[in-house]
Amino acid sequence: MSAARYNALLARAAELRGHQLLALRGKTGGGENREGFFMRHYEVVFMVHPDQSDQVPGMIERYSTLIARGGGHIHRTEDWGRRQLAYPVAQIHKAHYVLMNIEVERGTLEELESAFRFNDAVLRNLIIGRRQAETGMSKIYEEELREQEKDRERERRREEEAKARMARRQQEETKAEVEEDKSAVTAV
Repeated sequence: MSAARYNALLARAAELRGHQLLALRGKTGGGENREGFFMRHYEVVFMVHPDQSDQVPGMIERYSTLIARGGGHIHRTEDWGRRQLAYPVAQIHKAHYVLMNIEVERGTLEELESAFRFNDAVLRNLIIGRRQAETGMSKIYEEELREQEKDRERERRREEEAKARMARRQQEETKAEVEEDKSAVTAV
């Protein structure tokens, strides 16, 4: 075999391996962004210090901008609110949880990890690779929404009961005033 033929075969083999690698990556989900970098799906959960809960919307916005700037997509974002920790982390018993399902390339993911690492308000973070984009609501978020709905219903009932009590009081006061007027008229 000639050296030229051997080099051509090596080049073809390398080309095939590259296509096989892309085919394998395609099986695990993801696609290419506009710059041609390969993107994968990830599920990101981060916990924020409870004293910094008011900063969570700004943090979500900052991380969303970082992902968009890297050519990624956010499939869902859920703010789970403050939740009890299973065990204390840095002597803290509660944390504010946020879930994001994203599709980004590796460089953007590393930038996001770095942002988590250097933000003192982020207590912990977890990034899990996913096979496909998760767009539906998570079970935890559905439970949180149900709890919020129950709380609103309880509050509505309390308000209705308070209005009914006020109406009964006013009715009793009016009735008492009418009886006083009758007794004053009969006394004259």
